[in-house]
Amino acid sequence: MDRSGLSSGRLRVGSDVEAELDTSDPVVTPARVDTDSAAAPAPTRATRWGEVGPDERREVRSRFGTTVWAARLAAGPTQAGLAARAGVSERTVRALEAGTQRPSDATTAALAAALCPHRDALTIAVLDIELQIAAGASLRPRHRRRPPRVRRQRIYAAARRQLAERREAQQAEDLDAMVGFALAAMEPEQPDPWAGARRPAVGPS
Repeated sequence: MDRSGLSSGRLRVGSDVEAELDTSDPVVTPARVDTDSAAAPAPTRATRWGEVGPDERREVRSRFGTTVWAARLAAGPTQAGLAARAGVSERTVRALEAGTQRPSDATTAALAAALCPHRDALTIAVLDIELQIAAGASLRPRHRRRPPRVRRQRIYAAARRQLAERREAQQAEDLDAMVGFALAAMEPEQPDPWAGARRPAVGPS
């Protein structure tokens, strides 16, 4: 395969989320396997678009699948109900929660809208970004022919600011808790006032 035309580029993820991709890595020649003395290793990558290999499945299930499952339980619909709202099949929802299929940014947007049917656009955008973050490197980006509308860009910019503020508040709470534990551990142990003395009897005399 001719890799001379590949270079570092930018890939649009979701509505406004961008990720850096480095496609200039060299071609790695796999090590030769002696088929007479050892069996050929099983493939670790899925060959079909959207499917998840065994090494990636656990990560997708623990992050993205758990996030979708928790949001679905909080919203109330079943897998079939969520699939009907999002315009996908029940098999797709089941595969996403199980971590056997990579989500696309179009799917995360549809799931966010289906999980927040009566909420404002900002709340939906926040959940969409949270789902994309949970998907991580397994997110499948869609190729847009035109940039998103200005109103959508503003909504997602506000959603990112809200998530950043929420993350900073959570970090401040965690820091306060750590400081509290550290101060409690540094305090000297209070002596027992009854140490070495006879404790009074408890009960009727």
